[in-house]
Amino acid sequence: IETGQMETQQFELTNEPRRYQKSDARIREILAEAKRIVSQEGYDSLTFSNLAKRLGIRRFNVQYYFPSIDTLLRELIANAAAEQSIRDLEFADSMSAEEKVDMYFDHIVANLSNELERGFYLQLHALSASNAQIAAYVDELYEQFSDDLVTTLKLINPDLSLAERRRKAKIIICLVDGMGMVLDQKLSQRKYKSVRDEAVDTILKIIF
Repeated sequence: IETGQMETQQFELTNEPRRYQKSDARIREILAEAKRIVSQEGYDSLTFSNLAKRLGIRRFNVQYYFPSIDTLLRELIANAAAEQSIRDLEFADSMSAEEKVDMYFDHIVANLSNELERGFYLQLHALSASNAQIAAYVDELYEQFSDDLVTTLKLINPDLSLAERRRKAKIIICLVDGMGMVLDQKLSQRKYKSVRDEAVDTILKIIF
């Protein structure tokens, strides 16, 4: 079965970037093309036959690394989590709260600015409405985003309690998610800067 049914096996998201060896260039190539297919054509088009054809290789070569479509999708989501992780952000002691929020916001939006990335997330959200297993993957992905932000909020405002940081993190994530729709509107640089500055100001008000 290439699409439709998902395995019940769970997977663990990681904060560590996926680092493949030089000999695993084929894996990176497969993952990149798989993400492109999901983003541009939808999950139903993510089949081993389609993937192999687009890569110009045999289907067996794809399944050697990823025995099922579910395995491939889980790796794509794990990579997305690693790429969006903010735990590696380093705030200088001299930075103001606003500068720290600026850095966080720009780090997240830089990834959302990529149409391929936005399309991939939109497909995941659409699939999660009808596929319980993918919904579980997406929930776990957002839990990691929230955990990362909870840790970051402590660096921005140490006076917040853990409960406050968790509550504020979920609100901020909703706000940042909305930036995806703003980016889809392809605003002029001036209008985008206005929206961006207002979003950063709103985040600061939420934090403090």
